[in-house]
Amino acid sequence: IRSHAFSPCILVRTLDDKPFAYSYFPLTHFSSEARIIPYDSPSQLLEEYHGKRENEQRKAQKSVDITRLLKNAKSRLHKKIFVQEEELADTAGAISCKKAGELIFQELYRLKKGDHTLVAIDYETGETITVKLDPRYPPAVNANQYYKDYNRKKNAKEKLSEQLEQARRELQYIDTVLDALTRAKTEADLAQIREELSHWDYGGKQGHHARKKQKLRPHPPIKLQTPSGYTLMVGKNNLQNDELTTHIADKNDWWFHVKDYPGSHVIMITGGEEPPIEDFTFAAQTAAVYSSAGAGAKVAVDYTKIRHIKKPAGSRPGYVTYDPYWTAYVSKGDSL
Repeated sequence: IRSHAFSPCILVRTLDDKPFAYSYFPLTHFSSEARIIPYDSPSQLLEEYHGKRENEQRKAQKSVDITRLLKNAKSRLHKKIFVQEEELADTAGAISCKKAGELIFQELYRLKKGDHTLVAIDYETGETITVKLDPRYPPAVNANQYYKDYNRKKNAKEKLSEQLEQARRELQYIDTVLDALTRAKTEADLAQIREELSHWDYGGKQGHHARKKQKLRPHPPIKLQTPSGYTLMVGKNNLQNDELTTHIADKNDWWFHVKDYPGSHVIMITGGEEPPIEDFTFAAQTAAVYSSAGAGAKVAVDYTKIRHIKKPAGSRPGYVTYDPYWTAYVSKGDSL
């Protein structure tokens, strides 16, 4: 201190690129957890550090409304799915209704109006089955009623299964937007997420107008380099993911995405070449880092060539299907 041997610096977390501390003296005990940004003077350090923190706080405040909107939507979807699953469970007796109608017609010769039950053998299984009858109606009417119940439950099952699939995909979509919020480093990033949500009818009537007026244009993605010098492109949100995978990447480039979790689409631009294995490992680690997968011992990352990627018509931004593919297992905490 007396010699004025200062080395002012800011510490920025490697994982999310956010400043979390500063020092006037050299720091050596941080390894891959943080990168150190040096400054010429303590005054410059303080101005930059507090400016960055204020920007972070301002951005965090602006993301509160988006987070609240999405969490409310998730809550509604969870309730909707719960009700639909219960309704779907009520359709489980469709096959037994069909079987009851078949058995009544099979045994019609020995039934009459006023009977309360039919005890018959199911010739497919050899089991003895008891079928309830409404004694107010003739046996044929009972059989037709069972067939009506069968058709009603079968149609309800098909409709509910489709609605459940849509609701679950919508839930997955919301999770991808929440995941993208964790990578929104600037107010422009937040603005694009808000634009996407408005486009898909989240947050007001303007969604319909936005969809008709213009196609959404994504901001530039994150660019990195593999150990061998190949370019990696990383989507920060769903719009960038779509743009990278369906428009920018060549059919022979490689696509990476964390398995079963929301995360960025990571594209390795190869120019038709076959990169060495360490580049595949680096790309898989990047996909793990830019995802919501937990920091477990190993994270599964799927990868395939772009030509195997399909985007279903009408699907939400960022949603694709792929086959065939391979799976790599990497540590999320590995240094990039």
